[in-house]
Amino acid sequence: DDAAEQFLREGLRANPHHHELLYELGRIYQENRKDNSRARNILELAATQWQGQEAGKKDPEVFVYAQILAALMQLEWDEKNYDRALEHVRALERVSPYHDGMKRWKDDIAAAKAAAAH
Repeated sequence: DDAAEQFLREGLRANPHHHELLYELGRIYQENRKDNSRARNILELAATQWQGQEAGKKDPEVFVYAQILAALMQLEWDEKNYDRALEHVRALERVSPYHDGMKRWKDDIAAAKAAAAH
């Protein structure tokens, strides 16, 4: 974890707006460090950087953006922030060809939200 984080941080010093490096760093904080607050900040920055660099391109690199959005969706779902999780799924729907999976996620999140309300 530490070596991977150091490697990513060195890469970010050379290229501070690199959305893929930010995504990978965010995943370290989400999965390995269990620091969802820091992971959220880094992943949201990754999404913002992707939008600034790729969104206007004729053929944007959507795979990494989909990964960023899926990570954010999972983080918010785990934190029981169901409305934010749904926002990320809706954004993911706009770039992902897997609409059946998106529908299942939306249904699962809605069910979790309903269960939490009782």
